Amino acid sequence: MENKIKNLVRKASELIRGVPDPKDALHIVTALIACRVAANRADLDLDRQFANVEELADYLSPTLPDIADALLDINGIIHRAKVDGVTDMLRYAQLILQTGIEEVELGWLLHDLHMEASGKKGPPFVQRDLAEFAVDWTSREDIYDTAFCPFGGSFSFAYAYASKGIKAVYIPDMLIERAWARMMSVFCGDRIKVSGTSSIHDHLDALNTHQRFVQGAAFPYWGMKLSQNDLPASSEIIAPHQPASSEALFTQVMLYSVEGRSVVIVPPSFLSRTVTGDKSLKEELLKTGKLAAVVQLASFSLNVTSMPPVMLLLDKRHSCNALAIDASGDHFYFKERFKNHFVGKQALFDAIDGRDKSICHHITIAEAEANDWNLDVLRYVLSDEAWQLQEKLESMRTCSLSDVVKFVRCQALKVDDEGELYQEANQSDIDRVGLFNSPKKQILISDSKVMTRVNRQRMLPGDVLLTVKGNVGKVGLVPKTAENNWIAGQSFIILRLKPNGPIQNSAYLYRYLNSPMAQQALVSKAVGIGTGIRTIKMNDLEELPVIIPTQAQVEEASEKQQQMVSLQEQIAQLQQQIDALRHDDWLTL
Repeated sequence: MENKIKNLVRKASELIRGVPDPKDALHIVTALIACRVAANRADLDLDRQFANVEELADYLSPTLPDIADALLDINGIIHRAKVDGVTDMLRYAQLILQTGIEEVELGWLLHDLHMEASGKKGPPFVQRDLAEFAVDWTSREDIYDTAFCPFGGSFSFAYAYASKGIKAVYIPDMLIERAWARMMSVFCGDRIKVSGTSSIHDHLDALNTHQRFVQGAAFPYWGMKLSQNDLPASSEIIAPHQPASSEALFTQVMLYSVEGRSVVIVPPSFLSRTVTGDKSLKEELLKTGKLAAVVQLASFSLNVTSMPPVMLLLDKRHSCNALAIDASGDHFYFKERFKNHFVGKQALFDAIDGRDKSICHHITIAEAEANDWNLDVLRYVLSDEAWQLQEKLESMRTCSLSDVVKFVRCQALKVDDEGELYQEANQSDIDRVGLFNSPKKQILISDSKVMTRVNRQRMLPGDVLLTVKGNVGKVGLVPKTAENNWIAGQSFIILRLKPNGPIQNSAYLYRYLNSPMAQQALVSKAVGIGTGIRTIKMNDLEELPVIIPTQAQVEEASEKQQQMVSLQEQIAQLQQQIDALRHDDWLTL
């Protein structure tokens, strides 16, 4: 039946010309289907001829003024559209209703079609199962009251609340969203209350009231940097923290406005952010017990970004340690090309209820403070293999990486059209045995100020280079044959052995950092930044545990590294022989 309805929606969309964006056509089709549903309830006859959308709106206006206004808003905004055969489109709408589909389910089907059509360029949507999880978790006490769903990306939550029978307050930021939401509200008993706002100031002005809600769920704006002008000097909402990001600000809005449970979707970078206002907010959430859980979801589970989103489960009546949940595993999703369809609602509830401890960890205040209030889930939830490695590490004699090496940070260099020639190394210059080949990228430097950085980033024989941005954890060893003009690229940090440190063999350090034990530690410390790129912070790198070797272990590491180099040289010689035979001129035989 679902495919039949989709085909009818597509046929209705074909009657709209002049709209290159499929989501705009869907807005009009959705509006006309909603008009049919609302008219049927009001016993209005739509089985008649309508020359255009305006004529239909005039007919609806006396009985359904809100619907008529929303229809004109949608049609007016998409001014390039030419709708042919309004009567035919209404007939398709009636055929859809005659399939027997429930109105709520029809709304979800249209919701999913909009999500697919919008993609990254459209408004944010939340998958149905994720939205329903948030609604079920926030209202598990069966308190049916008004729910709070502010911000333009929260419509999916508002519809999920309304589908469950709870009146939802939805606050979009654009007229087309308000008009479309008004139409979608028809499918769930007109339970969605729509009010429009735009800027951060408008949000705070609209929300700075004494109205409180029992529950709520929100997908706020990501990545909006805040200035003091954005934050009213006296506001109950933002006190006592001065947030630096929109995610932190709107998380505080939810805490202020919702008396019980709420859910907020934030980017992964929020978990590791150390800016004062954001960091102190996370500290308060943990110390007061208001953060019930932090749930890491998989990449490609949102329509607007490939970044893996995070769900903060907030509960003002919660008093236990926050639960870190890794819900990024394959069993939570049905994979389809570049989309992860969430199907793990029950598995997530099982984790929260303690029935699946393999993907959970209660974050103690001491742990969070030791991690500088970094809430990245992978710092706390480890696989069975990782736990075994961790226990083994704790049983051995170790030191911090900062005791072993001097760190040389690498930066991007301003290049010139002329000057001295340098070869800048990147990850692709590391060969199969971990040694740097002659770097392929060549740059020219003439600026004396830049030359200071160049000299600092020079690669010396025996240096170990560690990737700290992007492919975090990839390691390379600078060979004895390194030339004087080799320099490290900005994705690396140079690890240079201290003269009197506990480790004096770079081959051992290279092999240790490449071991499963060290790689697990490095990956677990990596955090996402605004663009979705993973990085590792300097203080985490400095504290990385390193096993202090015996002399026998040092000699074994050196011997194995040399064996690898020798085998690689043999492979290169054999490859040369193969190439010679391949290109041998057989015609001379």
